[in-house]
Amino acid sequence: MKTKDQPAMNARKERKQQVKRAWENAHREQVRMYGRAFYQRNKERRKAYSREYNRLHREERREYSKMYYRRKREEYNKYLNGNKSAAITKSQKYFIEHKHEIYKYRIYDYTLHSISQIRTDMPMRVEKLLRQYPFETYEKAIRISICAHGIYPSQGVYDDCYEAAMLAYLYSIHRCAKMGYDHVVTYIRKMINIYIVGAIVVYNDTKNFCEFNHFQEIRIDAQNSRI
Repeated sequence: MKTKDQPAMNARKERKQQVKRAWENAHREQVRMYGRAFYQRNKERRKAYSREYNRLHREERREYSKMYYRRKREEYNKYLNGNKSAAITKSQKYFIEHKHEIYKYRIYDYTLHSISQIRTDMPMRVEKLLRQYPFETYEKAIRISICAHGIYPSQGVYDDCYEAAMLAYLYSIHRCAKMGYDHVVTYIRKMINIYIVGAIVVYNDTKNFCEFNHFQEIRIDAQNSRI
């Protein structure tokens, strides 16, 4: 009897799952709110579980990360070296071919628009995080991160990197205010490094474009307008 009813039970279970998925897709923001509220209620227990899991699987996770990034780097280098059949996704291919435009849009257009919108929607939460995590705390980290990429104050790209890092800090504060993240420091440091890399790409592509076409690059905010 139990075996006979099993297909019907499976069908009912599948229907329930479909209804649940449909409701979650239609109420995504509500689902996110439930999740954030749950994590806030169980913050310490969640952190303790994460620390213990990471401790027990440290070597395994480290080895997996090394293999993953090594494989991705090899695929990326093969494509750059002319192997068009390298195993990269369409999105990776598009990024490689348009990274200058992508980084330029992300750092300036998207970031400024996002900051303005979030500040309008929730100014009190933004101000609270700005006081709690002041920019002065990250100035030294920004300079160290820029120098870690082999860039120093005497180079023209340095100012672009510093400006991008400041935008990264502001974007991180506003993003954390909107999403209710509690890992603010980690988020800020991660975004600072991403924006610095983007600034280097934008600067180098612009410089190469000017040199290739025999143009003179003019920088309004530079003391010496010729770079």
